[in-house]
Amino acid sequence: MAAALALLTACQPHLTNANLAEVKPGMTSKEVESLLGLPAKVEFEGSGHSPSFTHYIYEQDGRKVKLTFTEDRLTPNGVSGSFEEK
Repeated sequence: MAAALALLTACQPHLTNANLAEVKPGMTSKEVESLLGLPAKVEFEGSGHSPSFTHYIYEQDGRKVKLTFTEDRLTPNGVSGSFEEK
């Protein structure tokens, strides 16, 4: 059981600037998740039944990266923040 848990942990994507650099405008949320894993939070912006924007928030060691999607595609200026230490 411990070996399976260790293997699962080792296979999870890491939040690094190298992985973040692979994220490109137009990518779907699933493509981003394949690089960065699941976000810590998902926020929706807009009105009505269909949100205008979906924000993925990734957090690591007090640093935050926000990715903005519209119609499930990363917007052209949709990445803000960094995983680098300040």
